Amino acid sequence: TDEICEKCGSPMVIKNSRRGKFLACSAYPKCKNAKSLVPPKEIGVPCPECGGKLQEREGKRGKFFGCANYPKCKFIANFEPVEKKCPECGYLMGKKTLRGKEVYECFKCKHKEAVKQEA
Repeated sequence: TDEICEKCGSPMVIKNSRRGKFLACSAYPKCKNAKSLVPPKEIGVPCPECGGKLQEREGKRGKFFGCANYPKCKFIANFEPVEKKCPECGYLMGKKTLRGKEVYECFKCKHKEAVKQEA
C-alpha cells in the first residue's frame, strides 16, 4: 500500500485476521503498529474529557465509542453518547436500551431518565 507507518516510517502492508483485513507495519516484530482499513465513523458528539471528536469503533468485543485523541485521551463508552447533559452532575449522557425501553444514562453518576418519544 501507499501508507507509511507513523511510528517508524516503514511501509504498511495489508494483513488478514479472523476479524477481517487490516494494515500492519512491515517492520513487525520490531514495530507493532496496526490500524483498521475502515476509518472510524465520527458521531458528532464532543468528548467530555478533552473536547475531541467521539468516534464509533469496532473492537474484539463489538462496537464501542472512543475519543479520536486516543491514546492521549482514554474516554470510551460501550453505548452511544448523545449531546445531552446530566441534570444531576452536568456530565455527558448516553442512550441505551434497558428492559426494552430506551433511556439516557450518565457516564459519570449513572443517573437514568426515559427517552421521550415524539408523536
